[in-house]
Amino acid sequence: MLLWGVLTPNVSDNDHMPYSFYFNILPFAEDVREFQFPSFSNLPASLLPDEEQQEAANNFVKMLDLAPSDRKEMLQPDFTPNPALEEPKQFNDFLHQLCKFCLQNDLRSFCDFLATKVFTLISKTEAADIDVTEEEARSFLVKSEPKPE
Repeated sequence: MLLWGVLTPNVSDNDHMPYSFYFNILPFAEDVREFQFPSFSNLPASLLPDEEQQEAANNFVKMLDLAPSDRKEMLQPDFTPNPALEEPKQFNDFLHQLCKFCLQNDLRSFCDFLATKVFTLISKTEAADIDVTEEEARSFLVKSEPKPE
């Protein structure tokens, strides 16, 4: 199964919790559905929410907000790639940059984690305009480097 996603950083305030990334699965176009709901104004009064129910629903929606009032929005649309619009070469470049960042910032365990999830580059069998062979794609994150002593 192929999953597209975006890695979002998790900067921990806890000394015992290392910095990490969350892999958020992005939907494909066929996963997104629009639902048309009838207006509440057409419902009888007995089916309308009371004040307490309405306040609970409003608070629930506020909890889902990606931009809480005291912080900046986490997934800004201009900086969050859409896999449906991305090119395979850009995905491969992203993986290269991600690995470079992890190695420069001593996050080898994260690269090892990605390798266990069989993350690969996109190969020329998957996209004609790519110069990466199947072997190169499969072995991209499997390369092990000696750990400093």
